[in-house]
Amino acid sequence: MKDTSDNTVSIGPLKHTELRPVFAGLLLIVVWAALYIPGTSSLPLVDRDEPRFSHATVEMMARGEWVIPYFNGEYRFDKPVMTYWLMRAGYAFFGICEFGARFHSVLSTLATALALFFMGMRWRDVKTGLFTGFAFLTCLQVLIHGRVAVADMPMVLAVTLSQWAVIELLHRDASARKWPWQSLLYLSLSFGFLVKGPIALLVPGLSLILFRCATWRKPVPWRNLRIGIGAACLLMLVSAWGIPALVMTRGAFWDVGIGKHVVERGLDSFNNRMFLPIYYPLSSLFSLFPWIAFLSAAWLEYRDERDVRTAYLAAWFVSPYIIFTFYKTQLPHYVMPAYPAFFLLACPGILRGLSKSWGRWFFWFNTGLFLIPTVALCIVAVSTPIPPAGAGLRIATAGLAAVFLGLTGIALLVKTSRMRSTLFCVVAVGLGLALTGKGLRDVSASVRLINEFKQMPDNCTFAAFDYKEPSLVFYSDHVWKMTSDPAEILQTASCAGPCFLVVQTEEWKPDRWIQRKSPESSDTADILSGDWSGWTRKDVEGLNLARFTWVRLAILTKGSDPL
Repeated sequence: MKDTSDNTVSIGPLKHTELRPVFAGLLLIVVWAALYIPGTSSLPLVDRDEPRFSHATVEMMARGEWVIPYFNGEYRFDKPVMTYWLMRAGYAFFGICEFGARFHSVLSTLATALALFFMGMRWRDVKTGLFTGFAFLTCLQVLIHGRVAVADMPMVLAVTLSQWAVIELLHRDASARKWPWQSLLYLSLSFGFLVKGPIALLVPGLSLILFRCATWRKPVPWRNLRIGIGAACLLMLVSAWGIPALVMTRGAFWDVGIGKHVVERGLDSFNNRMFLPIYYPLSSLFSLFPWIAFLSAAWLEYRDERDVRTAYLAAWFVSPYIIFTFYKTQLPHYVMPAYPAFFLLACPGILRGLSKSWGRWFFWFNTGLFLIPTVALCIVAVSTPIPPAGAGLRIATAGLAAVFLGLTGIALLVKTSRMRSTLFCVVAVGLGLALTGKGLRDVSASVRLINEFKQMPDNCTFAAFDYKEPSLVFYSDHVWKMTSDPAEILQTASCAGPCFLVVQTEEWKPDRWIQRKSPESSDTADILSGDWSGWTRKDVEGLNLARFTWVRLAILTKGSDPL
């Protein structure tokens, strides 16, 4: 190891203590349970992808379908099929509910943390493995996506396993057994492609190129990878689902799933978002918090421990940032496949007390930057007057403040080498997440309609005007007609038989609603001023979690069954 005394400052290296692997693994599982179980079942489905994934699985189960996903009675080509299969397993264990829909993400987060634990332990020692898994579990973006019903965490797991296999194969001599790692490599690549498509292949592929051409620049034992046979196996496994899917949809799964959701999003910004070349370095200041504050430790670990592993980890970390920097649609979680490499680089350096002279300033800059929203959340939770209908917003805000304070506390305690005390911060984060889930459920507009849905018979027609949220489909378990055309909604209203209409009449951003300012009213005068004899009207208001706006909804029903 190179002498770094001339350009490093200590951040308090941890004292050496012996840890038993079994105890360390159990401790990691306890931390996972404290962080990823609270609030996951109470948190309502957020965004729009969560209810789409969640109910597409329900519709596949109802149809007895295993190949083609459906949502709201129509094809859903957004992702390959594996996520729906994983959700199906979650529903089998926990029933059709939010936790069942999210269990695959929760479990994939634990599996990724354990993989990092074993990698750190195999390459360094038990303490490094435990610390690496702990860092992954307490990363802000992982805390978010490790508890949502989408495809990202299984994809991160697949990339982690495939990259681990590549590193082991590149590091092995000619006499060592390779087939277990070769099997892991191509099984995880196949799994990753079936979860989220080409990104599971692009990250390892670009990592290999960068490793050979930039970070290592020495001959590579390509033969150990058995790329030809492995590619054939991968193609066979993917084709077992892909060919039936293409045949059954006459090629539409490829045209929409790859052409629209992969290629078009790469060429054009999704939802007209602004393209920013430095978006991912900036967003990582928050997404990777609190561990991005120790960036200099990762740099020194790469520079001073330059071997096959650290050279490949550097290539792995950079690859997703390169791929998505040129991808026009930008979302902070897209670069999550890089996170495991960052932790495997940074955590050994943190334990050794490594930090360049600029690292101290960067630590305090990043921590101070994160304190700004933390203080703002505390002020809002304590002092902002919130109308009674939105009392849950105060609970959710207090919960988020606890989460942010807990993560900030972890950064400060690690900086001062008080690792054991971080468990108190873990408890604070877990309690904060539980409060956030409860608070958002209390104010969710779609959740507030559940009792109304239960009063309608099975042959009811469901329709929505302006409030076209996929969460309606999940919480009602019915097919919906959704439109912004008044004529179409009036035509639906004239149909015979039971009917349930949701009409959004007013919408505020939460700050305008709290301040009692004028809403952005929907053009519903013509709809609601007509003849609605025989209909029952009820007004409901709440938070639209997909747009994070406060909405007032007119619920118009006929033919309902009193509870």
